[in-house]
Amino acid sequence: PDAEARWIAADHYALYRDAFALPETPPVPLPSALLAERCGTDEARQVIVRRFLRRHGPVPCDEIAQRYGFPLPWLQETLAALEQRGEIVQGHLVADRPALQVADRRVLERMHQRTLALLRREIQPVSVLAYADLLARWQHLHPAERLSGPAVVTRLLQQLRAVSAPGVIWERDIL
Repeated sequence: PDAEARWIAADHYALYRDAFALPETPPVPLPSALLAERCGTDEARQVIVRRFLRRHGPVPCDEIAQRYGFPLPWLQETLAALEQRGEIVQGHLVADRPALQVADRRVLERMHQRTLALLRREIQPVSVLAYADLLARWQHLHPAERLSGPAVVTRLLQQLRAVSAPGVIWERDIL
């Protein structure tokens, strides 16, 4: 009664019929070969959950239950079984969502690989001239970056505080 109307592919009618107790005869005529396959309710629902997870990123369990109207205890049990078989991953996968999420393992791997590829593209080598210019500016040797005044020594020492060098080198070369 409160169910939202949804479209399904004709070749999936038998699966949805078995999962949701749809009428034996679909509203549109279908070849009998598409209607011949039968499976149990739990098996059909599990196939639907796995298909959904293969096409979506991390999603809370409640969202799946709400979308399909699956009983929450059945869904949690099914997800635990899929996790035990290594097909899905459960956890806090998206930082801004406090609820526990589930995701297909392969989808999560693809997301990770694509994220790494994007991050790698952001780190590109530069020319020797650009690197030399950066060093000259960072070390305040470039005319536009020269420092002067009484606070210069303190600022330069703070910049160099991570340098590991013997005292002799500090006195003779650095200072």
